[in-house]
Amino acid sequence: MAASAKSSQLYAKELGPDCIACLCRQYLSAAPGDAPWELRSAYMRRALSAISEGSRELTAPEIGHKLDGLLREQFGVEEDRTEEKLRLNELVMGWEDDLWRKVVAAKDPVALAARLAACGNYVDFSVQESVEEDVLARFLERAGADEGQGDPFSALSEALLEARSAVLLADNCGEVVLDKMLLRAVKRSNPVCEATVIVRDGRVSGDVTLADAAQVGLGEVARVVSNGNDVAGTCERLLSGEARQVLVATDVVVSKGLANFETLRGRRVGNARTFFLFMVKCELYAREFGASLGDVMAVRGV
Repeated sequence: MAASAKSSQLYAKELGPDCIACLCRQYLSAAPGDAPWELRSAYMRRALSAISEGSRELTAPEIGHKLDGLLREQFGVEEDRTEEKLRLNELVMGWEDDLWRKVVAAKDPVALAARLAACGNYVDFSVQESVEEDVLARFLERAGADEGQGDPFSALSEALLEARSAVLLADNCGEVVLDKMLLRAVKRSNPVCEATVIVRDGRVSGDVTLADAAQVGLGEVARVVSNGNDVAGTCERLLSGEARQVLVATDVVVSKGLANFETLRGRRVGNARTFFLFMVKCELYAREFGASLGDVMAVRGV
């Protein structure tokens, strides 16, 4: 399913009312309930100020980064998903051989691998406290059901099979094993394509870092570089020189997850064709794309 950049409110540069309301719900309730009311009140005022003042110039992930810092400063609250990330990587690695056999047997292996990678975006701690293994398994089981002409994953497959270079913007652990499978399928069908994966430089919820990439063997199929910052998504002004260099020079960008979409939407990345792969997990995106929550989406950008 494709969205029009001209008509979509999702491509507007200014943070919209739905996202502002979501940030308020998420972060105003994040203050520990047992903290003194003076501290909670002061935090909420500062959080509202950060959301209000930043709404015109910053994306939701950038504002969220500021608010995470505020939570650490005021309450010492810091999310650590290290053990959960290791567990999810091990879980999906245990499925990898069986899934790879399905990919190889598919009519369009790259398209199926891309659909599996999109399904992997179910793994997302920014919208849910825990990841249900059986739910993820069901998504992956039905991933091949919509193969065929006109499938947006087929358009992505065509672009990757023609590309001499590709960059994948990684998102969460667990799903990164499926990203690896996608790049493996590309390498098998298009050996001349040079693939690079850009990961987070610091701890960001369940997102992939260099250490997480090493755990799943991502370096076996692609060059892996750090983005140089710990903001969710891909903020061009914060990118490391290495990450920026490969991103602006590539033929195709595969952007995983909602935060990468929010920070890159409406922005042209060099001359690359950009494909956003994520799952619909909030009402705003469900309304915009005419999809039910949980549907797999492939949104082609320019």
